[in-house]
Amino acid sequence: SQNPPLKAIYSGYIDEWACVLELLEAFEKSRAYEIAELRIHGHHMGTDPYLEAVKRQVQKTRGVTMETTYYRDELHLRLLAQNHVGLALYRDMLGTGNFTSMIPSSGKISAYLWCALAVLTKIPGPETLEPPFVCIREISAPELRRGLELIQSNLTVFRKAARDRAANDYNFDRYMEKIVRRLGWAA
Repeated sequence: SQNPPLKAIYSGYIDEWACVLELLEAFEKSRAYEIAELRIHGHHMGTDPYLEAVKRQVQKTRGVTMETTYYRDELHLRLLAQNHVGLALYRDMLGTGNFTSMIPSSGKISAYLWCALAVLTKIPGPETLEPPFVCIREISAPELRRGLELIQSNLTVFRKAARDRAANDYNFDRYMEKIVRRLGWAA
């Protein structure tokens, strides 16, 4: 039986550091549109030339849609939940290679996980070597295709891992009791 097409989304700021143009080029070159639909959803402020370049590339790339509509939190989460894969690709603008705090601090990654999305990222680290993450070495056609195929062939595993990761690592209620006690707020 053939796997259903993946629905992938990039949702976030549309700027060079988010690697949206590289993503679109790799999506086209890898013929990822054969296995996935890609939705670019984002906002921009002060990045108009880059946004225009992304819009031009979207028009030339099969299987891709784009919108810049602002959604309130609840509607944004509904939008994300319609997908299987969330893309979190970052350019190392400082040249440090230090992304160690990105996984636990990224609102984008947290939202993807709470919506049970696998996360395809370029952030290296022990936590990105297993579901719900797929870490690609570079934003290239072969790496993007490999990552999407891996998720597609194990989608149930990735979705469960995303839900578990969100509940374990991004559930503030789990840590609040300790914080309240430490601050002396307990009744």
